[in-house]
Amino acid sequence: MFELEYKILPPNPEYVMSATVIDMIEKELVDLCSVVRTGGSLVCSPSDDSLIVVFTIFNQLRKLEIHVRFSSTNAKKLAELINEVSSKLKSKGYLITLSISSNILP
Repeated sequence: MFELEYKILPPNPEYVMSATVIDMIEKELVDLCSVVRTGGSLVCSPSDDSLIVVFTIFNQLRKLEIHVRFSSTNAKKLAELINEVSSKLKSKGYLITLSISSNILP
């Protein structure tokens, strides 16, 4: 299993991330999969071997951050999903940057 976690960066550094960004992301993910919303988190599975999780955390400065975790057993599919989600977010003015990567063995 391959897993990559990305932090979503706002259109400008002074912009304060808010839960409304989750709503925008949910609308963008609908094209990829059926989205399940649990509180401030989103989960969707575009295929039998892939999972996308969007969640919020507070950093050390108590600022809200929104992260997207991509998991898949297929590295090529993982890269395609990241590219597709990144493109959708970029069209809305947001960028994503790698936060954590891991290779989880079965």
